Amino acid sequence: MLALRVVIGWHFFKEGTGKLQDPKPFSANFFGAAKGPFASTYARLVWDADGTARFDPQATRIAWESFRDRAKNHYQFDADQIDQSQKIIDRRIEQLGTYLDANGAAISEYLWWVERRDQNQADPKRREYREVASLKGQADKLESKVKADRGPWLAEIDRLQRDFEREINGLATPQQRSRGELRGGKPGRRWLDSEAIDKVIPYFDLTVGALLVVGLFTRLAALAGAGFLATVVLSQFPGSAGAAPSYYQAIEMVALICLAALGAGQFAGLDVVIRALRCKCCPPRQEGST
Repeated sequence: MLALRVVIGWHFFKEGTGKLQDPKPFSANFFGAAKGPFASTYARLVWDADGTARFDPQATRIAWESFRDRAKNHYQFDADQIDQSQKIIDRRIEQLGTYLDANGAAISEYLWWVERRDQNQADPKRREYREVASLKGQADKLESKVKADRGPWLAEIDRLQRDFEREINGLATPQQRSRGELRGGKPGRRWLDSEAIDKVIPYFDLTVGALLVVGLFTRLAALAGAGFLATVVLSQFPGSAGAAPSYYQAIEMVALICLAALGAGQFAGLDVVIRALRCKCCPPRQEGST
């Protein structure tokens, strides 16, 4: 039991530290690849999956100006830095507009294909027969075309986004930069999307892993880890067409449920210390006592 708790805890801990050391997006691909009855729910969590927000210069300007205001407060920009930041926004928005205009016809055609795909997915008859091989093949072909078209455009717009963030952060003096760099300014953000989840999951993994390794609040940590793995298993719903195997995640999920049920923190874990302190401070009432 001790070995199982420590090994699983170490796995979670290493996953968390790995994501913090290499903070690249990972949730969007995971949600976008979901299969089965919950696939649409996962897909809705992907930030700007089709790029419609990034293809909108006005939405981008609003997001960038909001980011500039955050940077102004974070770094305590002076009047000159605020003026320079506005010039950066204007120049970068002009670059975005030029790029979108140069690819306007192709992007308009792409957005037509996106609308057609969404209409097909919303059609009740197509939803009912989506597992029919011919219709599923059409849907997969349509989705493949949409993904292939948007890739180069979004890559270039994302480069502009990174350059904009770097320039705004670059306005800060060395003393101001000691407060830490800012990230964000992306249009079309929601309070719960793949971008937000990318920021939370590394610390979640790290916390669950550390608690399991030392055996502290083991039941809570094990149930939290099992719940997280359950979402992974459900994203590749067993038996669904195209679903990837999720045996490893299912096995670890069941193991965590067992650790929670058995209170594995009692085996060379800090839960023993917590329990002893609780009994000392608040001893259980004896039967028949008043």
